[in-house]
Amino acid sequence: MLDANRIAHARFPDYTSDSCQNAFWQAAGSLVNQRLSEGAGDFAGLWYSAWITAGQPPLDAQSVETEDTGAMAGWGR
Repeated sequence: MLDANRIAHARFPDYTSDSCQNAFWQAAGSLVNQRLSEGAGDFAGLWYSAWITAGQPPLDAQSVETEDTGAMAGWGR
């Protein structure tokens, strides 16, 4: 993918141009699709493993408030 990026940028110096984007996609599109597909499967596997480890709670369960341990205090606020 880095080679495809270098080649596209050498031909079209403006990274944001449609021409540069199209040249990159021509060179790396199939690899990008493959990696995204593999990543989606890996991510789903992580979620599934976490669900199994949590004891397979019902998927329609309401959100449960837990005690703030401080590990992520302020996170998302």
